[in-house]
Amino acid sequence: MTLRALIADILWTNKKDFNASKVAVDAYWKLFVLWYKDDDNVGTLDMIRRAVCISAQTKQTTNYEKIQKWFNFFVENGVASGNVFFAIRVMELFFEQKNFDVSVLLPALDKIIFFNQEDVVKIEQAYKLKTKCLFKLKRKEEAIKSNILLADYYLNYAEKILNNDIKGALSAENFYQEGIMLYRNNGETGKAEIAHKRLVEIQKEIPKTMVSFSVKLDIKGVIDNIKVNMEGLDFEECVIRLTQMLVFEKQEEIKKSVIEEFEDNHITHLFGKNLINAQGQTVLALPPLDIQNPDKDSRIMELYMFQKALEKQKTIGDIWMKNVLEYIKEKFIIEKPMVDFLVKDNPIIPNGREHM
Repeated sequence: MTLRALIADILWTNKKDFNASKVAVDAYWKLFVLWYKDDDNVGTLDMIRRAVCISAQTKQTTNYEKIQKWFNFFVENGVASGNVFFAIRVMELFFEQKNFDVSVLLPALDKIIFFNQEDVVKIEQAYKLKTKCLFKLKRKEEAIKSNILLADYYLNYAEKILNNDIKGALSAENFYQEGIMLYRNNGETGKAEIAHKRLVEIQKEIPKTMVSFSVKLDIKGVIDNIKVNMEGLDFEECVIRLTQMLVFEKQEEIKKSVIEEFEDNHITHLFGKNLINAQGQTVLALPPLDIQNPDKDSRIMELYMFQKALEKQKTIGDIWMKNVLEYIKEKFIIEKPMVDFLVKDNPIIPNGREHM
């Protein structure tokens, strides 16, 4: 039966053979009925999708109505107890069909929302599809209310998980940001302002939730290297040698480093990164790189390159520059006239402003 469905689908897709389309719809539908279960339907989703799409494209009214009859029964009786993600995917499938009455989806989506209050992903998907249905039905005020209810849910859920752990705290921050955006886009500026104030409070608390950890580095080799390179030099020569230790990488080298790190560990890059400042505020959300082609989006790649360069500069500053400066301060008693050579005959400093 599976082979029959696939061959008929190929003939319909590539040859536009109408008889093959009827065979494909019949085979896909029979396969779906055979394999459909209430609790696990990942494999059957493609079967019903092809049955619906082909029957709708070829105006096979009898077959389409037969499938829709099953669907109507499903949304009335099976949504709350069945596989919710499967249910939403099937509802999205019928939502996209021309002339389908999407109002029949609303009670089913309300059931999903009612029975899954602890599952933020299910609630989010159900509310978003409900809003799309209401806009399609030209019930704008109800659609706006649906968005606001989702924003309310985001904030309530954020408060529940805020103190769980660092992951909960960071997720709570993201949910507050989503909620604030929904409030602003749907005319609830007052709620948006209140939520923003609370978000700032949460962001200030995040660093307290973080578990600090220390990393010990043996920098004896670094110290020995500094002594070898600085031994016997006077103050000016030491400063010049310091500047020579600052190496600026080429963009292509930084990009190569980012890609190599990505290829060595895809998993850590699947969900992007949140860059957080000392106050716990997210200053930049880096989206994940494309797993097939990490260099696909040049803007995202540049952000990762920038972050990589910052990380490397911090390492160089903490390990090399800090210890070189300590060495120079221990070796010399630095007085102001000793640094005059830095501004003397300096082409970037205007005459008369050398000591300002």
